[in-house]
Amino acid sequence: GDAFFEVFHNKEQPFHVFVKDVDVKVLGTSLNVRAYPDEKNLKTTLVTGSVEQSAEKNKNVVRLAPGRMATYEKGSQFNIHTVNTEIQTSCKSGYLFLRNEPLQNLLKTLERYYNVPVVLEDNKESRYFSGRLTLQNDIKEVIEIIALTTGYHSLKTERGWLLRKINSQE
Repeated sequence: GDAFFEVFHNKEQPFHVFVKDVDVKVLGTSLNVRAYPDEKNLKTTLVTGSVEQSAEKNKNVVRLAPGRMATYEKGSQFNIHTVNTEIQTSCKSGYLFLRNEPLQNLLKTLERYYNVPVVLEDNKESRYFSGRLTLQNDIKEVIEIIALTTGYHSLKTERGWLLRKINSQE
């Protein structure tokens, strides 16, 4: 899942997050950790403070600075890059702030948040979404915004939601 932590440094009792064979040692900080069973990567985004991550029984160790994200896939090295922490942690504030997010990824995020299946009928072509979605809104409103801006119809089904290309048969 996705978890946001705000932790005060305590030398005698360090705070650790263990997930997907990675130990995230928190050194007084605020950070987001994203690790889902159906995703290959573990992502740690540091907002403030410092964290140290290790994998493969401490053979692979990195230290993050604020505004940096470490992405890790089992058996590989940590990939570290600069990110906009507001985008990476926006869900904790009740919204999603997205820039060129693949539509499939966005729909998976909404499925997890609302606990309702959202299916993209024609997912052969790559579609992207940019914008801010308020998650306090009903899923119907959020899905309709996405449909309007990406060239799809939104259809409520017995199981959840379906996004169908506008030129497809209804």
